[in-house]
Amino acid sequence: MTTRTTIQTGCVCAARRWTAVMIALVAMAANTSTAAEPEARPGLLTIPVPSSIDGELQTCRLHVPDGDGPRPLLVFLHSWSADVAQDNSRWVDLALERGWIVLLPDFRGVNNRPEACGSRLARQDILDAIAWTIERHAVDRGRIYLAGTSGGGHMALLMAGHHPDRFSAVSAWASISDLQAWWEFTRRDVAWRRYADNLEAVLGGPPGPANFEELRDRSPVAHLSRAVDLPLDINAGEADGRTGSVPWRHSLNAFNVLRTARGEPTVGDELGPGEPDPLYERGVFLRATSGPARLTIFEGGHEDLPGAGVAFLEAVQRPTAW
Repeated sequence: MTTRTTIQTGCVCAARRWTAVMIALVAMAANTSTAAEPEARPGLLTIPVPSSIDGELQTCRLHVPDGDGPRPLLVFLHSWSADVAQDNSRWVDLALERGWIVLLPDFRGVNNRPEACGSRLARQDILDAIAWTIERHAVDRGRIYLAGTSGGGHMALLMAGHHPDRFSAVSAWASISDLQAWWEFTRRDVAWRRYADNLEAVLGGPPGPANFEELRDRSPVAHLSRAVDLPLDINAGEADGRTGSVPWRHSLNAFNVLRTARGEPTVGDELGPGEPDPLYERGVFLRATSGPARLTIFEGGHEDLPGAGVAFLEAVQRPTAW
């Protein structure tokens, strides 16, 4: 059974929609940038964390603001074609303003080799980096937050599915949820073909019977049914897939895994005309909930809205298994 949960009140005018698309294009460029993060912030540490699986050293960045007592920890994940040096200062700055510790793992870097792209090694790298931080700094274990955009959103959803008890809340933006579907989409468009090539490099060839289990292990939709009790914030811009590389239905499909696991009807893909949202500062075309999880399809493209993401996270206190 399918239900359609759309925003039906109000209408976003054509001029505003055009403006939002232009903003989305600028944001897309920013979100996919591999520019290095500024080094000038106080409390920035570069830390080598050994893998508990193969011993490889992972270079992470850690921001520890001044202060006493346990503090929330934000773990922010870099995008598909980037590594730990990516500039994610918009998220970092919002967290530091709140006195949070911020951890930026590398988790095997760019997604163009088998060790990266949601592998068991990459997932463990994130857990190892969190454990390293908890052992050495005063972290509030009831406020451990995870977030990411695009390839980082893919990894955030994947960690939510594989390890839902390790995070208090997760915020994912413009996320890839099904690698098979994304390979099929990107291989057809010359603008995005490099991502299909990356995925083939990860798998040792095109998706097929020989690597089906590997592909499934790295795809969030195969695991999110375990995350029904996790506060999960799933977001996408309605123009993504036209102006950006990840169709917004990846976010819808990820959310519907949660709905199905909870015995709820799935949400359809019909978008409403748009209702202004003061926090997003955009029109919202579709919003739905499932337990503590929320789906938002907003006016925009392949981008994130850090203020909205941090607002969702900071409202949650939930014990973790650390």
